[in-house]
Amino acid sequence: MENLPAKQALYDLFAIASQLNKVLKVRPDLEILIKFILSKDFYFDEDTRYPSLKEVEAQTGLSTYQLRKQIKDLYEFTLEEDDPILSFEKGNIIFFISYLDQYYQFSLSQLSRLPRIGESFEIPFLKAKFGTYLFYVNNVTHTLEGNSQRIRIDLKGGRPNSYLKLRKDKAEVFREIPFKDLFKPDWYFEDKLLRGELKP
Repeated sequence: MENLPAKQALYDLFAIASQLNKVLKVRPDLEILIKFILSKDFYFDEDTRYPSLKEVEAQTGLSTYQLRKQIKDLYEFTLEEDDPILSFEKGNIIFFISYLDQYYQFSLSQLSRLPRIGESFEIPFLKAKFGTYLFYVNNVTHTLEGNSQRIRIDLKGGRPNSYLKLRKDKAEVFREIPFKDLFKPDWYFEDKLLRGELKP
């Protein structure tokens, strides 16, 4: 990782700060930098801004060369070590559900199997809220931060329409619609297709 941008690497390390205590045991030469990273909750605390490299130098007493070298060493050690340092043992699954102009979300601590995009869901306890209990998986996003894995499963009401998804993707690639329109509901694209504003 020759051209590793030190500032971005430092910011990336903030996202896994809670795991850096494990590195201290093996790499005491990185103690000053690790203790600085652990001194505040830079990643999760919205009121704490990310420091500039000059500010880190001033607070740690490391020279520019030393700081950049330690950031690179720490970054590479956490990602490329043969004996893995990182583990994401805590888990949280968030279902984000949308149907027409209604939205809802709920969390689970576990799920017996993760669904794939396009799979259908029947959730009978949401029929009173949405007027339907049929949903499908529109997207699955995994986020690794701290020592947790957060999985967001986006469900849309109704049944999946693979043609509509393909046509929406094509419209994005060929820039047939403005970027902001990509986030509009499926009925918006169905309407554009039916009115001939998008070619089939």
